Amino acid sequence: MGKKREEVRKLSDKLEEATSLIESDMKTLPTVQTDTVNSMEDATSLLERCERIVKISETQKPVIRIVHHLFKPGNTGLAALLSSMPNTYVFSDLHPHYVQCKSNPLSHLAEALKQSSIPGASKIGEDLFVDLVVKIAGHLNNLGSNLILFDNLLTNLCRNEEKKSRSIVDLLDNEFQVKSLLVINEPIETFEWLHSIKLGYDFDFSFQEYCSRLLKIKNKFSAKMTVKYSEVRCLSANSVNDICNKLDIPFGDNYEIFCEPFNDYFTSHKNQRTLSNDEIARTENYFEFKKVTKPTYKKLILISTMPRSGSTWLFNCVREIYKLKNIEFYSEWVEEYKPANSAPVHIVKVHEPEFQLTSEADLIISTRRDIRDICTSLIRMGWLKNDELSVVEQANKLANTVHPFWYSRSDLEVEYSNILDKTHALVNEIALKLDFTISSEECENVVQYLSSLSSPKEYDKETQLHPAHRNTVKTDYQAVLSSSTLSKIDESIGVWLKKFNYN
Repeated sequence: MGKKREEVRKLSDKLEEATSLIESDMKTLPTVQTDTVNSMEDATSLLERCERIVKISETQKPVIRIVHHLFKPGNTGLAALLSSMPNTYVFSDLHPHYVQCKSNPLSHLAEALKQSSIPGASKIGEDLFVDLVVKIAGHLNNLGSNLILFDNLLTNLCRNEEKKSRSIVDLLDNEFQVKSLLVINEPIETFEWLHSIKLGYDFDFSFQEYCSRLLKIKNKFSAKMTVKYSEVRCLSANSVNDICNKLDIPFGDNYEIFCEPFNDYFTSHKNQRTLSNDEIARTENYFEFKKVTKPTYKKLILISTMPRSGSTWLFNCVREIYKLKNIEFYSEWVEEYKPANSAPVHIVKVHEPEFQLTSEADLIISTRRDIRDICTSLIRMGWLKNDELSVVEQANKLANTVHPFWYSRSDLEVEYSNILDKTHALVNEIALKLDFTISSEECENVVQYLSSLSSPKEYDKETQLHPAHRNTVKTDYQAVLSSSTLSKIDESIGVWLKKFNYN
């Protein structure tokens, strides 16, 4: 009986939805005599007919595109990019209720209605909003053009409240086929950015809570209808074409005439960073967010190591193996890395603990070396002062911060001495980690190439070799570091040295 009630309820809902269509076009609905609707089978048949009517009406609705975003900076650049596409026009931040958003053309009207105490004022604002959008979209449709609305979700995120008013998607759904696209940002950078500038919102919640709210928003959108701000802002042809495909608008390849890469607003406040590595590491929702937003079209390999520990050798070893296999790759130092590069494999070298890329990496390979040798090498390169305080501080940082971070996340840690003494075996091991099997001849070719690398006169961006960069050699730290410094290092990181057999 309960099942029948449910089917009848569904039938009633569908009939109500189809009523207006039946009134406007009686020929659309096949005639059904009332006296024949005497069984659940007949009701189901009528339900199917009504569903077909509704589907037909959906295909007849005009299309409207909505870009949902969580930021104010960058909005202008993205709007300019989309406006540069053929026959495409953008209307930013139009909303019937957002009184705090100064760029909302309806903010004054929304505020006036809010203050008026008129019964049903909210509904009036919504109706005016829909009428305005219908009029603008109809005008553009007659011109053969597309309309894109920008929907700022920042208020929703900051207030984290169940909205009493309907979303603009709900408001426009009766008049349009709505194509929604969510533009997401790196949570760490945007959280710190929101803290560093005051937008009039109560922003006193934790990073864990912030990521939780982001996940709620993200989970309303499929992966196909989500793009990353970091991959759009560089304006690569691949990323621009992708966003045009998602919105189903024509792609114009002359957009670079009208647009420049967007400023990275979110990293301009690095001197005001508020998050520690420990807080990020404790934020489970951050890693969940990164997991559900991870790009599927590329493999990200991190060469994540302590400095002066064979990282450049390892970086070039991985690059050379991909060259052997004739697989396109993009390799870069972390500070110059461009995530939107279209290559299927990205190889990124990094030293400092880094969560953003680490949480997206498919493979992390690290290196380890006696920290006393590292300090000696840093001194030789001119990157560390040879005084006791500086050297001991550096040793502490490497043993207690840098190495533990990468050691706990690494898929393969390469010991520096193996680069010197077990080169061929190590190359084969690295190839296996990359899911390749290489022949003895290929292995020898890689080893010979790495041996041929020499110190350039100036920094080589491709190999990341620096002037005075020596090929992997043994270092005599006792000839450089004073006995007092060595004693202090032993007191400070002796446990680490003993754990990894650096006696």
